[in-house]
Amino acid sequence: MNRFRLLLLSLLLAGNYCDAQTAGPGIHFSKTYGGSHDDIGEQLIQTRDKGFLIAGYTNSTDDDIAVPGSDTTANQYDIFLVKTDSIGSVQWTKVLNNAGTEALRKIVETDSSYVVAGETFTNVNHDFANIPAISGFLFWIDKTNGSIINAKGYKQPALSTSIFDMVLAKDGNIVCTGYYNGLANAATGVKGGGDVWIMKVQNNTGNVIWQKFWGGTNTEQGYGIVSDSTGGYTIVGTVASTDGDAPAPSYGQGDAFVLNVDSMGNTRWYKKYGTSGSQYLAYIGKTASGYIVGGYANVDGTHVHGTTGNGDYWVMKLNNAGDTVWTRTFGGSEFERLVSLAVTNDGGVFINGYVTSTDGTFAQPGAMVDNGLLRLDSNGNVVWKKRMGSNLADNVGAGIVTCDNGYAFTALASQMSGDVTGTNHGNFEMWLCKLNSDGLDNITPDAPCNYKAPTPQPSGVAQLSAGEPVIIFPNPTTGIFQLKNVSAGSTIKLLNQVGQIVYQQTATKKTEQINPGALAAGLYIIQITTPDKTTSNFKLLIQ
Repeated sequence: MNRFRLLLLSLLLAGNYCDAQTAGPGIHFSKTYGGSHDDIGEQLIQTRDKGFLIAGYTNSTDDDIAVPGSDTTANQYDIFLVKTDSIGSVQWTKVLNNAGTEALRKIVETDSSYVVAGETFTNVNHDFANIPAISGFLFWIDKTNGSIINAKGYKQPALSTSIFDMVLAKDGNIVCTGYYNGLANAATGVKGGGDVWIMKVQNNTGNVIWQKFWGGTNTEQGYGIVSDSTGGYTIVGTVASTDGDAPAPSYGQGDAFVLNVDSMGNTRWYKKYGTSGSQYLAYIGKTASGYIVGGYANVDGTHVHGTTGNGDYWVMKLNNAGDTVWTRTFGGSEFERLVSLAVTNDGGVFINGYVTSTDGTFAQPGAMVDNGLLRLDSNGNVVWKKRMGSNLADNVGAGIVTCDNGYAFTALASQMSGDVTGTNHGNFEMWLCKLNSDGLDNITPDAPCNYKAPTPQPSGVAQLSAGEPVIIFPNPTTGIFQLKNVSAGSTIKLLNQVGQIVYQQTATKKTEQINPGALAAGLYIIQITTPDKTTSNFKLLIQ
């Protein structure tokens, strides 16, 4: 695909809050992957086997490209996946072939596969043959060899859709956020003009369970999503409207927002943030006491302090209601842009992004485009900072906290020099850099090294809070079914795949018979809210 980020590279080639700091951890290992042309690292996760999955782009057809891509011209790229062990040795590689243009946005690991999210722009064929152009897509990838298990695109009846981020739900399914461009429709909740799109799909099949649309008459987009302890989700992005779901105020040239929704995508609260300049929030992590969010800002204002140039890292700590606890900016007199953040167990955060300035936070005279790494404590103070890369301009990808209390990031390395060591395949290299532990408390309870497979439950049995398991019988059903072990006074709702309530009743006894009437066959959600306001959701299949 055409890489718009390489435009930045080609152009570049022709407020500090710093308390006591260290130089940061040293390099554990440095590896490069690819072929004789261009190979780019964009997304990175540590997998449950303590290896790594790197995702990016390639237009090479040799060396590490086990299955040559369909695009071999200098300006056409395919999505490129590399699975490694814990020390970066290749276990398998995979190219997702498409003669058109596509963007990679996110990768996650489920119990059964890896999932790749993104969007198509132009022609779709080969591995993308069943995915519409200008649509968000998901690929399910076999963990053992990288083969494609399933692929699904999401568009109709929209004009265009984009998936920018996704997270695993408590039930093992997938919740995505992005952008939905469709005509206003009161029945489905589409506002028109471009909405924040929140969609839950079944893992493996990709079938839509529910979807919601948030915004006003102008354009809104959801860039980042995280789950919370209640089973809900919090989304960050950009908002231009001052009506509909996003009423005034407006701070300037488009604002940033944080939106909190329940387990069915219904809005609980939202907040706007901004200045008179340009800003956005695109990254979010959950802490014990709230959230850390990050993005870009270029002028000071209500929620931004200490900007220094043409655009800085912008990082905020929020409480659980979205109120600002602290706000920070990092950069110099030129251009910086945050590209990832990972919350740490001590309430701090690890940040990676583009650095082009030779002064300011990452001062280094004569440097070009580098990875700018920051470790902040829970109060937003800089613990350590590092500027890393080759001696030429490098493209910057995601950074993560690793299971040995260290850190890792991926990038495009322009040459074997500076911090970059590995195999020289020819041109630009996909680079994986693993840093040692800094002795801080980094590993969160939901880290891959702490993963424990869920205990399987018998079909039709689900757990509601800490009480007896809710039994749904029969499930699947042709219509009438029973719910056992439901608290009297609980509200029972049946929702369809777009989140509309199609049936509702109040429980009067422990065993309730439910007769929702004539409903179309398909997947439905049983939503039970107890008298103490605990809400749980269970799947029901009507045949």
